[in-house]
Amino acid sequence: VIDVAGESARLAKELGKVSGEIKGLEAKLANENFTSKAPAHVVEEQRNRLVETQDRAKKVEAALDRLKAMA
Repeated sequence: VIDVAGESARLAKELGKVSGEIKGLEAKLANENFTSKAPAHVVEEQRNRLVETQDRAKKVEAALDRLKAMA
């Protein structure tokens, strides 16, 4: 048995956190000072982290959608 309301709240909180991470990474990668001065491997690492975080956000959104369908 799943506490739909509790799990929805937890996932919504996680989605907010992940969305904040995405915004921060996008801002960092949009900053020309960062991308021009940081070593290439660091910039690439941040790009990879952005993709992984976006994937995580999609999974959390899908889980929220499934919970809403159960309610």
